[in-house]
Amino acid sequence: MNLRSLNAAEREQEEEGDGTSDCLDETWVQCESPACLKWRLVRSGDGAGFDPDRPWHCHMNPDPLFRRCSVPQGAFPRMSQLHQRGMKVVYSQLPVGGLVMVKAGRWPWWPAVLSPDPVTGEYVERDYDGDVLKYHAEFLGNPRTRLWVSARSLQLYQAVSEEPRPLKASLKESLKESLKESYEVALQEAVEMQDVCCEQRLQLCAFKPQGRRTSPHSSAHNLREGGTAEATPPRRDVATVCVERVRFRQQRNHQQPPPADPTFQG
Repeated sequence: MNLRSLNAAEREQEEEGDGTSDCLDETWVQCESPACLKWRLVRSGDGAGFDPDRPWHCHMNPDPLFRRCSVPQGAFPRMSQLHQRGMKVVYSQLPVGGLVMVKAGRWPWWPAVLSPDPVTGEYVERDYDGDVLKYHAEFLGNPRTRLWVSARSLQLYQAVSEEPRPLKASLKESLKESLKESYEVALQEAVEMQDVCCEQRLQLCAFKPQGRRTSPHSSAHNLREGGTAEATPPRRDVATVCVERVRFRQQRNHQQPPPADPTFQG
């Protein structure tokens, strides 16, 4: 079974009729090996035994052509092509308190924690189908900021880099000194939070529902000194266990969800 792009499927559609069903209910799974992190296509017939709550690696791929991490990642269809055919990408939901990296505009990938909006108390926004559309994220660093971000604009923290790299020289020159310092603080906080459970990360957040705010840096200092943010036994972070994946599904009536305009909020 070869991995093929949507362009190939569209060419077949011209020859054989409507080929939209070729891409329906397909699942892309990310290899959890830190040295790989490639996305692999698992078709509906081959994914019958796929469990999204268990770790997944390339050697588990039903397709023998893509069972090794050394094999390059296949082509992923462009969003515009999917929309033209009345299809969309459905992202698996990440847990509240999950540690992620967010790409907002021209900013670099920035460490953040998925946390409840202090006004609404919600951390996820869904579209009319009930699928994840946006997350509320609190950006690490000093000062803390928050933003509702598109699900496609974030990744699990481990999916970006095992050890976050510093800013590139060109980017450092374009940022103010205070922002560069905040970025370095954010990277350090992310390293400290990596092995902490989701509940403890929420305790380290500055923006809390019902107007309750605490100093995240005093809590982080307590964590570095060997203390705990709350009296709960540590457990494996759900965000690192769940397999982040996307699948294709035809939209109802070929309609698009209303556009969103997330803005920074203090």
